[in-house]
Amino acid sequence: MFRFLASILLPAAVSFACGFAHAQALVPRLSVSGESANFAPAVAFFDAAGTRVSLLYAHAPLSPEAEIAGRAKGSWSDAAAASAPAVVVDLRYAPGSTTGLAASLKGCSIISVGFKKNLSLKGATDAECHVLSVGGLLREGGAMSGLLTGKGAGYSLTLPFSLPLPAGGAEGPGAPGGPVSKAEPGLPLNTVRGTGKYQGQTLNATHALAWFAQTENQVRVEFFDHPPSAGMLAAARKGEYGEEAPVATLYVGFKGPGRELASATYCFVNVTFPKGGPMGTNTTPAECGLTTLVTNGKPGGTVQGVLRGGMAGPNGPIAWDIQFHVPIAK
Repeated sequence: MFRFLASILLPAAVSFACGFAHAQALVPRLSVSGESANFAPAVAFFDAAGTRVSLLYAHAPLSPEAEIAGRAKGSWSDAAAASAPAVVVDLRYAPGSTTGLAASLKGCSIISVGFKKNLSLKGATDAECHVLSVGGLLREGGAMSGLLTGKGAGYSLTLPFSLPLPAGGAEGPGAPGGPVSKAEPGLPLNTVRGTGKYQGQTLNATHALAWFAQTENQVRVEFFDHPPSAGMLAAARKGEYGEEAPVATLYVGFKGPGRELASATYCFVNVTFPKGGPMGTNTTPAECGLTTLVTNGKPGGTVQGVLRGGMAGPNGPIAWDIQFHVPIAK
């Protein structure tokens, strides 16, 4: 596989110019399950602490303010949610790497936002990351050029980039104790809108309780069709509901300290219908239909999400469509 050897054989200025011309000739594009979108040229930052290059392909060019905010936070999550459809690509390198070549690549994630069925791809090699070419000067104030392209089960992507590498924020993505993300326009705090459908039945989610389960490293949200009673939170933390059961439940589990959607590795969704009772699925965030997740997971903070998905029920398909922005209980 070609690994951007030009960055070794040519002077740095010449190799980057060649990469820039190649990247400019391609339009960033992703197709997932028959749905396709083109993107504006990527923006990026370099996280020196994690030896990570983070790229955002937004549906339309970001405002300067949005770029600055993303880099200061060390995460493109807010910008991706606000400019969906979008794709966030993280390339992680071995500590001390300076050239950004594929041989030094230690892992990647490619996460889409705003598609009916989002892509959530993680790999450990250049082949798994669909890296055709990559290289440059891997440092704050450096520059990178490359191309991710390929196909997989139900998706294809072409994501070129050739750009400078400003510094990312000191917090890193999802750093514990980081600032609480602001709400997306049109979804104020303490807002829950959603439905669940099964065999002609429709559940309506209008209220929610959320907390962070430290031992399991999960954000947990219980959805109700009425204001939950006093003491419901304490009971929900124990899994004790009695007659006041939620209409839907969402657990999102994370690997490590990250609280971005890209760091989420586990998802549990349960819905409870009058006819059929509780029915749930343990799967991945992508299979749950979790297309947006904005949180720092900190008690006293907030969690915001968009959950659109479904599964096979015992007597037909089950579907859910829930948007929420609620506080995380202390």
